[in-house]
Amino acid sequence: MLGSGCATKALRGAAAREWIEASRPGVPAGLGPGLAARQWLHRAGLEDLWRRDPGATVDAIPSRLSADDGPAARVAAAELCLEAGRRAGTPEERRRRAMAAAGHAYAGLAATRPGPGLLAPDVRNAAEVYNAALADYLLALESGLPRPETLGTNGAAIRVDPAPVLAAGVTNLDVARREAPRAEEQINRRYGVGAAVTAYRPVEVLVPARDPWHPQVRVLPVRPATLLARFDRAGEGAATATLTLHDPIESATAPLGPVEVPLEADLALPLARVLDENAAYRGLARMPLYLDGNFAADLRGLHMLGPYRPGRVPVVLVHGLMDSPFTWMPLANEILRDPALAARVQIWAFFYATVNPIAQSASELRHSIEAMRARVDPAGADAAWDRMVLVGHSMGGLISRMLVSRGTIAPAPELADAGAALPEDRRAYLESLGRLEPLPCVRRTILLGAPNRGAEMASSMVGRLGNALISLPTATIDFLGPGPSSGVKPVAAPTGIRNLRPESAFIRSLSGLPLPDGVPVHTIAADLDEAGRTGGTDGVVPYASAHLEGAASERGRTGGTDGVVPYASAHLEGAASERVVRGDHLTMHKEPPAIQEVLRILREHAGQDGGTAQR
Repeated sequence: MLGSGCATKALRGAAAREWIEASRPGVPAGLGPGLAARQWLHRAGLEDLWRRDPGATVDAIPSRLSADDGPAARVAAAELCLEAGRRAGTPEERRRRAMAAAGHAYAGLAATRPGPGLLAPDVRNAAEVYNAALADYLLALESGLPRPETLGTNGAAIRVDPAPVLAAGVTNLDVARREAPRAEEQINRRYGVGAAVTAYRPVEVLVPARDPWHPQVRVLPVRPATLLARFDRAGEGAATATLTLHDPIESATAPLGPVEVPLEADLALPLARVLDENAAYRGLARMPLYLDGNFAADLRGLHMLGPYRPGRVPVVLVHGLMDSPFTWMPLANEILRDPALAARVQIWAFFYATVNPIAQSASELRHSIEAMRARVDPAGADAAWDRMVLVGHSMGGLISRMLVSRGTIAPAPELADAGAALPEDRRAYLESLGRLEPLPCVRRTILLGAPNRGAEMASSMVGRLGNALISLPTATIDFLGPGPSSGVKPVAAPTGIRNLRPESAFIRSLSGLPLPDGVPVHTIAADLDEAGRTGGTDGVVPYASAHLEGAASERGRTGGTDGVVPYASAHLEGAASERVVRGDHLTMHKEPPAIQEVLRILREHAGQDGGTAQR
């Protein structure tokens, strides 16, 4: 029985491997031609030639193919061309073979007429080889962009026309092949047709910075894209391969020949590339840098993850103390992972100097949003703009709340005496920071770990030490004019950390404002110990029985902390919903429980009238 059992398992294992080998091309995975390709070589009488000279073999393939050959034969030919290219010695030869492989696979796709899915084996195999061939072509380029060229292939020729790609304004195409992802990275791959690439563009500044209080609005220069090649042969002349570049966030499908196909895309890799290129802005090592108010001053402002997309609800992400927009990458990846949600929203992130007074940062965000609208929607015709959502973590939650509040606060009482010594325009600006009016376009806010009643850490020795190490931005110091003439000492100047003290006039005045009417405010708090609990009982009914997942809030709860912000500070009576998740303050917004709650709220918001459907 033991022998029989082991033999059965071995047979099953061998059968599974044989089925995989028989059903899938091997070259894209680096395993050499698959079983179907080797069988085609045998039927075509090219086995011996392949062993001696793969290049000569693929040159002979056109004479062995006929119009009656089905997609399986085309895919086999494509796989052999792909393998020959990988064995070629020069970049030009690799491009020739790769483009020939793409042409055969394209013919196979055209014969199968794929729909929105790629479930049929012939369709899946053709797409797999087509995608790998285009990736190999890009990897064989001497520069980061394709150029017009004629490649003599298989006794004929293929003329490569990259004009549509070059017209897209890209400066480099990076094939989306990744090593093992780091802990902070995520895999977010959509399977389809085309070569998944990261497209680099020049930095696009939509709104230049007018002064430190009116920062810039810019578009992230790195975006996901999909490269397609459409093949056309006119008469007996050379075939033309027209290369086109597509935005998989704008549309999840694209026409390929007579059919619409889903686009292959790696939506997370561009964000990972940005992380690689901006290592100084992430990790614990970043924190001392953010105590310097002049650090990364040229990057302050509103950053857009892609071009402005009319009809899509803006979701503005606002980071917390001593942090940056990179902290939102896990959430951004999850938004993009949901095609229906990604088709209805667009992601923006605000980068600000967290050492500045919080009211000043809120004013800068307001000015950025207003300037952005004046630039891209001056007539106010985009209804989706007026359904904007602010998502703020920690200090960013307070900034988000300020943009939907009405009332008077004490933004910088330390300057009350100095105000009289400042010029009139500066006094007027300081006074304006304390007068809050709702920004009409913001229709929902989500606050994660927001210290609505302050955080004791800001008053502790740690907070006082951090405040003492702060150097305010040069522009702020010049504006306030601390010195003998103004009577303002740098140590007494308002900072973001001083604002967070529970006893500060700023926190007391802001926490006393009512929540806005008609603009839902959602809160998410973290608890190091009790959040997500499943145990406990009141003596009759266990917690697991009384708990309802998705209930609006845990009314009456007073205890718990995320290590920085206690529940009593994060809680807002009258919030549209409240969720307590297990976690700590610094990472709660990156963890699945909080992310899933944000996604739930965004889906609810985007599902209302407004927004667009996925094309």
